[in-house]
Amino acid sequence: MTACVNKKHTRRVALAISASLVGALSLGAAAPAVAFAENSVETQAVDPGTSFSGGELVYAKDNNGYIYRGDDLMDAEFEYDGKAHYLVPEKFLPDGAEEQVSIDAAKVSYEKRVSGNWTVADPDTFSDIGEYKVVIQWNADETTGGHYSAGRIDIVFHIVGDSLEGTTIFNGALDGITDGTFTYTGEPQEVGFVLDGRRYDLDAAGNYVSPAGVQDFTVEYWDTATNTSLGNTAPTDAGSYTAVLTGTGRYAGSEEQIDFKVGKLNLADATIAISDAAYVTAAPGNSLVPVEAWVNGVKMGTADSTLALKNLVITQKGTSQNNGDSVIKNKDTYTVTVSATKDNPNVTGEKDVKFDVVDTVYTINYNVTGDQDTTVYVVADDKSTWFDFSKITTHPANGPMVTTVYDAEGNVVKNQQSINVIPGTYTVVTDIDGYANEYAAGCTKPLTITVKTRATAVQTKAQLWFRYQGRVYANTLPLTYDGGNFLDDITTLVKLADGTELKAGEDYEVTVTDQNRQPVSEIVNAGKYYVTVTSDEYAIDTAGDSNGGNTLVVDVHPMGVTVMLGSDDMKDFDSKGSFIPYDGSEHSYYFYYLDADGKEVRLPEGAVELDHFNYDDADEVSDDWEDVDAIKGEGDYTASVKVVDPNYAGYNVVTNEIAVKSTNVFSDVPSTHWGAEGIFDAYKLGYMSGYKGTTFFGPADHLSRAQAAVVLYNMGTNRSVDETNDAWNTWHEHGLAFPDAEQWYAVELGWASTLDIVKGYPTGMFGGSDEVTREQFAIMLRNYAAAKGEDVSVDDVDAALADVKDAGTVSDWAREAVAWAVENGVMGAEGYVYADQPIERAQAALMVTRYQPEKLTGSDLLTNGVR
Repeated sequence: MTACVNKKHTRRVALAISASLVGALSLGAAAPAVAFAENSVETQAVDPGTSFSGGELVYAKDNNGYIYRGDDLMDAEFEYDGKAHYLVPEKFLPDGAEEQVSIDAAKVSYEKRVSGNWTVADPDTFSDIGEYKVVIQWNADETTGGHYSAGRIDIVFHIVGDSLEGTTIFNGALDGITDGTFTYTGEPQEVGFVLDGRRYDLDAAGNYVSPAGVQDFTVEYWDTATNTSLGNTAPTDAGSYTAVLTGTGRYAGSEEQIDFKVGKLNLADATIAISDAAYVTAAPGNSLVPVEAWVNGVKMGTADSTLALKNLVITQKGTSQNNGDSVIKNKDTYTVTVSATKDNPNVTGEKDVKFDVVDTVYTINYNVTGDQDTTVYVVADDKSTWFDFSKITTHPANGPMVTTVYDAEGNVVKNQQSINVIPGTYTVVTDIDGYANEYAAGCTKPLTITVKTRATAVQTKAQLWFRYQGRVYANTLPLTYDGGNFLDDITTLVKLADGTELKAGEDYEVTVTDQNRQPVSEIVNAGKYYVTVTSDEYAIDTAGDSNGGNTLVVDVHPMGVTVMLGSDDMKDFDSKGSFIPYDGSEHSYYFYYLDADGKEVRLPEGAVELDHFNYDDADEVSDDWEDVDAIKGEGDYTASVKVVDPNYAGYNVVTNEIAVKSTNVFSDVPSTHWGAEGIFDAYKLGYMSGYKGTTFFGPADHLSRAQAAVVLYNMGTNRSVDETNDAWNTWHEHGLAFPDAEQWYAVELGWASTLDIVKGYPTGMFGGSDEVTREQFAIMLRNYAAAKGEDVSVDDVDAALADVKDAGTVSDWAREAVAWAVENGVMGAEGYVYADQPIERAQAALMVTRYQPEKLTGSDLLTNGVR
């Protein structure tokens, strides 16, 4: 774990010596004793043991290899993760000393604080939240670092709990876990929290628990306006509140405060219903018929003689007869305005609502009295399960009912009995026909029943198989994060006993939710997911699972990686190593890991949090490390990091070093030269070399035609043909056939001319010392590719050169070759080709290594005979 850096500093007290005293001492003069005596000053040397005990730890690692220095060690903290964490001291600086002392592991012990007392303990057990210390102690007869003796030093460190910081609040009565808006309902709010991606809901015991049933914090609600505690009961009234979360378990010691508001209920936007009321026959002239009001499904109260409900006012507006009745008394249809009471702190707005006063108010039931809303499952081939319309009854009995049946699309089903034989989902709604009976009857609430009809009996189970990449899994699928969508490889198979295979989306549905029960369309990130198969027509059971079940739990674990440090400014110089050429600037960096094939895979931006770089400068003094924030100066660098992306579980110390060096590839090619890497690659591959007998390459020198032939020969043959070979002799003769050819490149010229890679002038001469232009070298390289058997045609020369800003410099006879070079990334990477300019040796090195970054071997070599 990374240290929580606490920038404290210790004050070192040093003996101040005046300039005059220094002068006197240097001259050997004796200072008058009275000068010291009169001022009561006594000078005494500090012994080595005292110096050591007064010093400070300057370098340590933790048990995971994370490096700590300086301020990091003043009060080091480790974040709780259930694993052991402790410091391993390595370097110490005694008070007043300049040389650091190495710590002998045998002199190190550990203690932990238990009930206020320090107790010796094994550091491998330091996994709980608490206070710990490492002790460096030695005896008087022992020596440390060959000089210091007798002393003890205690370095305290802590393991702290995970932080509740970032916890969010949401309204559990709404869909999703991101909506933190609350509105007055007349009941305590349904509050939920999201911590580290997990939702926490109130359980039956009144605790907030995660989907796994773990309580990681307690909650106390405070009324912000009055600064009074509501305890652990969520607020009901509108106002401003603060939820104070106090961590428990792994979050012990952490607190988070979340401010939220409960808004007023706006009646104008609410769903309001007033139940039909029973006519009171013996009521006096101004008596009120009692009515009940429901707002958004919550009963707000029963009206009294003043028409006042809890938080509401009901104002009579008239009847269907518009006879101006001022009281709700007679059998009629009434329109009332439901509004908030005066100065109501919880409700605002108003809304008109209609209801009836009738002779009798009925309740409607199905099968069992009081069962107002229910779901009925029907099996088409089992009449005992059919929905029985005769079981819809009223209380009192024989109320004038009207029943309507709707299918899944909301269409009215005319043949109501068909719902028992045609599979599907239906809604049966029964109401009292009060209007048709001239206010003889009304109801408190219509009866709504969901009917789900299956095709076959429940006893005939459909078996379910979950498959991942073709393999069958029962109810748990363990996976490791790799950045891909695992859901693409998860399939289901559902079959009846007779072998009939059911179809997803028709016969059954597949839903996928995350650990917070939120629907998802992909399974990528680490965490738990649930793939559930349901059917309205068939009873689903997991094949081969003795426990049954229709849900596959997909558990995506974080990927374990070893974090490594890289930079886009790194250059590979083979025997000289890979390093960043020093140029005085600040260099880029990134973090990566190696996959199973040893290939570099960059970690996403933000996956790793950098604390600091560990830097050792280039002065060749060992252990001369310091903390820095950037890669800039010459020297070696590692990185102290924290893996913060939950998709990765990695080490907190970067295992590799990268270096910034000021080194020349050749004497005239510093590592900062724009073409240094390409030049060295060409040298490493054997395509080009420096000038014979020197350490110079001549990067800006122009390439000659003879040198071009040699470079191409090196590329095609690896110089694997010696002088005893017939081919070598043949090439030698062909080269010397040019009257002006010289011995030092005759073989190479003969090989290249035989393969039509280079050609002489119409005069028969070759012109080996003539300079080669960039477009001429493109032609030679394209001819070389053709000799290898590659297709070097260009479909559209103009299109290939469309993005070349200086395409006008290309000669007509060279356009196809330059277009080929541009299409293949050999030239024009910067938008220019400079076709008519002489090619420099550094430019040639880049072109040949871009085209052929690896040596030819075996049968790919162009050494099999002469054409």
